[in-house]
Amino acid sequence: MLETIRSRCRSTLGEESAMRIVPSFDAQIIAKRIDETFEALELLRKSLPPEIGGLRDVREPVSLAAKGAQISGQELFRVFESLDAMARMRKYLLPLKTTGPRIWNYGERLPYLLPLAERLQHSIAPDGELLDTASEELRKARTQIRTQQNRITTKLQALISGRLRSCLQDPIFTQRSGRYVIPVKAQFRNRVPGIVHDASASGQTLFIEPQEIIEADDKLRQLESIEREEAQRILAQLSAEVGAHAAEISDGLDAIAEIDVLFAKARHAQDFHCEKPVLVREPCLFLRSAHHPLIDRTASVPITVSVGGKFGSMLITGPNTGGKTVTLKIIGLYALMIGAGIFPPADAVTYGPFAGVRADIGDEQSLQQSLSTFSGHLKNLAHALKTAERGTLVLIDEVGAGTDPKEGAALGRAILEKLADKGAIAAASTHFGELKQFAQSDPRFFCAAMEFDAETLRPTFRLQPGAAGASHALEIALRYGIPSDVIDRAETHMGDEAVSDRKISSELDLALKQAREEREQAAMITRNLEAQERKLQTERDEWKDRLHKSKMQLEEKISNAILETKNRYTELLEHLNSLSEQAAVSDADREEMIKAAQQIQLDLEAVRDELRGGLSAPQELFKVGDHVTLKSSNQFGRVVKIGSNDKITVQVGVMKLQVSADDIRKSEQKQAPPTSTGTRVRIAAKMDAATELHLRHRRAEEAVEMLEKFFDEASLAGLHTVRIIHGKGEGVLKKVVRTFLSKRSDVSSFREGGPGEGGSGATVVYFK
Repeated sequence: MLETIRSRCRSTLGEESAMRIVPSFDAQIIAKRIDETFEALELLRKSLPPEIGGLRDVREPVSLAAKGAQISGQELFRVFESLDAMARMRKYLLPLKTTGPRIWNYGERLPYLLPLAERLQHSIAPDGELLDTASEELRKARTQIRTQQNRITTKLQALISGRLRSCLQDPIFTQRSGRYVIPVKAQFRNRVPGIVHDASASGQTLFIEPQEIIEADDKLRQLESIEREEAQRILAQLSAEVGAHAAEISDGLDAIAEIDVLFAKARHAQDFHCEKPVLVREPCLFLRSAHHPLIDRTASVPITVSVGGKFGSMLITGPNTGGKTVTLKIIGLYALMIGAGIFPPADAVTYGPFAGVRADIGDEQSLQQSLSTFSGHLKNLAHALKTAERGTLVLIDEVGAGTDPKEGAALGRAILEKLADKGAIAAASTHFGELKQFAQSDPRFFCAAMEFDAETLRPTFRLQPGAAGASHALEIALRYGIPSDVIDRAETHMGDEAVSDRKISSELDLALKQAREEREQAAMITRNLEAQERKLQTERDEWKDRLHKSKMQLEEKISNAILETKNRYTELLEHLNSLSEQAAVSDADREEMIKAAQQIQLDLEAVRDELRGGLSAPQELFKVGDHVTLKSSNQFGRVVKIGSNDKITVQVGVMKLQVSADDIRKSEQKQAPPTSTGTRVRIAAKMDAATELHLRHRRAEEAVEMLEKFFDEASLAGLHTVRIIHGKGEGVLKKVVRTFLSKRSDVSSFREGGPGEGGSGATVVYFK
């Protein structure tokens, strides 16, 4: 299981940390781990964390630097890579400072040493070599070295192609012991003044530093010495700076390793569709539709099982190869996974931490330790009996097996009773009828059986709580090829009473199976009804909210209209006064006009009061099945879905359109009216028009052509919104799309895709 988590880590530090996980049985530690994994999962669903593949374990060189040692350029560059990874992770987690305190506890430990990181980045190349930008003195020294080297090679080239050409074995120059030399034929030694630094194995060639460049070569050596001293000074300085932050860096590496493991657990939960366990105080484990975490989910059969708590200990019976052992392993492994903060792959999990887990599963036979199968089991059981305490989970596969059936059953019962007396929670499997009877009579235990299909003679791998369960050994033997006459003879040897008990047990198990199926069906119906009730309540709340908002908006419009009328009324009075002063209107006419204006105001006030009192809805209330007409295109349709945010899905012909409630009105007719040719063309275009365009991996010119065609068809079809998938990449296609949209006169607005819409790799467009 830890290997599964390790494989989802993104750094070697995380991988090493994942393999050191130890399950806990402390309730507080488990709750902390579960919450951390859940926070990481929630964050992972929103956005991906930064890549930290460059993270290195540099704790040892950093520790040496803290003690005053000078570390190499390669080690310094690895420190930079680690600082860079930790800084990016800290920036990613910073928004969680208030919303995700548990993960931020790790993020807060990540050092943000930007000046040091920039200094290292500008000083060290990936191969560990110092860059010219490490210091001005280093840049100057290297510039002088390159200039001096050019001077020397220019002189050498002149000598090689000039007067010394005939004296050379080859027209080249090389280096010996860091000095520039030319290959001179031995017989021409006296014609080439200079210092001999080497000779060929045959002695026919002497490698001579010509006299003309000795002084220049000496100067080059001096410059190289200055460059080496400056490089050593820089490495020592950088090492000291790193050493000054050794404690922060080491602690940050520990923290980012834990963060990497948290996201690995979250990726596991995401990949296997795991649910967050619900934690309770009493030791117990309740599982619904639980899969074994290491078996392919498409091939495994989920189990529903409860152990501990009000159910107590469990005894599992049923046929061989029926899944008893796998069930025990799932129970134990789930307890350990939850204790490690790993979500198990089940539809629902409730867990009360056990005090520990003890297991006797598998064949403990060992020739080296002189252990038979039976004695190997006894060794494990003795340890469990000695160390088990209240709340300890003890898993026993085939309790009491491996010896005489009567003695084994008696021993198995005694072991189970002792564990129950100590307050431990046992989950055991058995074929012994005596143990089945014991579990049915002791209130501290309950029976469960692995289901067996009598028609196909095959186990179904489903667990039936409450069933006694037969071993079905004879049926399985028949399926595996044992002759039927042998099976018949075995039944006669069982005796009439045993056969009768076997038949009764099978009938009881069948009745339990039918009752369980009916109960599950009733539970499913109840869940569906509850979901519908919650949906209706949500829709009701949404409509209330929309009604209130619409009332406020309409009242504001009415108030604005009344204010405007009052202003006009005032202007009218002023105008009348002006006319009165000019004797253009008689007093009687003036009085009559004033009364008329006052009546207008009274009428408007009455209208406002009437509207406020009678306002009942912001718009028409629609329900699924209503026949409606689209206001924008006068198309006929039927409501098929009421969504949130004022969105309604309308079936128009063979197409489904998502529109605002303001864009449709109820229609009395029950079918679409006859349409003219032009309307038929428009509807046909809408039926054929795509609402999504994929441009990924297209060239810019090709993308523009596809955009033009797509938008022409969308415009003709009268679509309200479309989506363009251009991918993230380097952002070239995204820029092409945005430039194209800004030039379209029929585009109202556009935005980046949201969660579930493609994010930054998509653009959602709205038409006018």
